[in-house]
Amino acid sequence: MESQWNFSALKIDLGSFTIFPSLLWNKTNALLVDTGMPGTLPALQKAFTENDVPFEKLSAIILTHQDLDHIGSLPELMEASNNRLAVFAHELDKPYIEGTKLFLN
Repeated sequence: MESQWNFSALKIDLGSFTIFPSLLWNKTNALLVDTGMPGTLPALQKAFTENDVPFEKLSAIILTHQDLDHIGSLPELMEASNNRLAVFAHELDKPYIEGTKLFLN
């Protein structure tokens, strides 16, 4: 049986505003809900450390919708993980996430 999941709303201060991606983790895996703006990777890695979650545990990302402050650091996260992360999003958001369509907002 899978171990209990833990949850933390990560507070990421971006200067002009603050975002709160969610981190869920257990003994073997971590899931990140939304990725923040481009350039947020160092702040996300720091937040993982502050929650005693090794960044290497990150195995999946759930994207709630295509706004830049929700998907902006996805390319950085994929690169930092050697493209091993599973990414979950609504199929209608896929072209925005992949960059084949411009963001709606």
